[in-house]
Amino acid sequence: MSARPKNIFEHIGRTWFTGVLYLLAAAGYVFYFLLYMVRMMQSRKKRFPFVPMIFIVSIALLVALVVFPFGNRGVEFKLDVDRGMRVATIAHRLKDAHVIRSETAFRILARLTKCDRHILSGRYTFYVNDDLLHAVRCLLHVEPIEVSVTIPDGLTIEQTASIFARTIHIDSLAFVNDCSDPKILAKHGVNARSAEGYLFPETYKFNPAASANDVIERMMTLADSVWSSVRDSANDAGGSLSRSEAITLASIVEKEAALRLEEPHISGVFHNRLKMHMPLGADPTVRYIFRKFTGPLYKSELANESPYNTRIHTGLPPAPICSPSRGALIAALRPVETHDVYFVAKWDGSGAHYFSVSYEEHLKKTQAARVANEKEKVIIHQDER
Repeated sequence: MSARPKNIFEHIGRTWFTGVLYLLAAAGYVFYFLLYMVRMMQSRKKRFPFVPMIFIVSIALLVALVVFPFGNRGVEFKLDVDRGMRVATIAHRLKDAHVIRSETAFRILARLTKCDRHILSGRYTFYVNDDLLHAVRCLLHVEPIEVSVTIPDGLTIEQTASIFARTIHIDSLAFVNDCSDPKILAKHGVNARSAEGYLFPETYKFNPAASANDVIERMMTLADSVWSSVRDSANDAGGSLSRSEAITLASIVEKEAALRLEEPHISGVFHNRLKMHMPLGADPTVRYIFRKFTGPLYKSELANESPYNTRIHTGLPPAPICSPSRGALIAALRPVETHDVYFVAKWDGSGAHYFSVSYEEHLKKTQAARVANEKEKVIIHQDER
């Protein structure tokens, strides 16, 4: 599909000039037939030129029937045009909506005025019982269609692709593949195999005709902007991290913290473990290996040798495990100063954690969390009865 001309007024001028030429040509033919009629009437034979007269009247009626409406212009008719939609399809829909009378005349005039070369995807406004010239000119005025798409915090590339497949019908496989495009990654300074962690979670508005590349570019550009706005907030602990390290740590914090207010504390625990060369022990990194985001983890899974397994490997995994929020990224850069090196979920429905300095204290709190969890199960079971 051709791009819209840079100067729309110039295009409209050319369109009208072409139309005027056709009108002048038609007027010339009409004048010729009128002159012919006058000469015939002045001749000796005094025969009235019925055949030319009938021909002229027929042509005039046909043009009036096709081009000019009978009655006043009606209500608006909105037509959504997808990428690559043909003029024939547009003409057919306009005919069905009683905007125009002739699909063929619409297609011919659109071709003559070259409006068919500049049709963009979007929403066009026509009018029921419109005249043909105005209907064709409406092809020059497009309104962008935008669909609101919300990408929650903490999703992987595959999960994000699934949302876009449902909302604006982007092929999920193409989306995942484009996230590994070396050109896109290099453009945004991502030294990794994919854009995992660099698709910023936010509510976006996209044209339904947007490509996977368009969406990825938009999300990564916003991620660049967010990083620029938060990187200067790092304290002494967070300041030692590179961008990739900060985003990787933030992605783990994002998956571990159910409460936003606990993110800096959890980040502080991970910073302490990194300094002490202890494995982070974050189960979400194991879940990422198997894309197993619910249910129990088995011993064989926890012992997997993948470099993403922070149960057995020290340091950060090779790359982020999800797209972290701004809050998680700030928490990775500004961890709470704490001596805690352990935490465990309370399992009381609050989403909060117990934090501990020693392993012995951690075991006690873990046991307390299990007891609370068992009591919660009993209460739920009684309520169900």
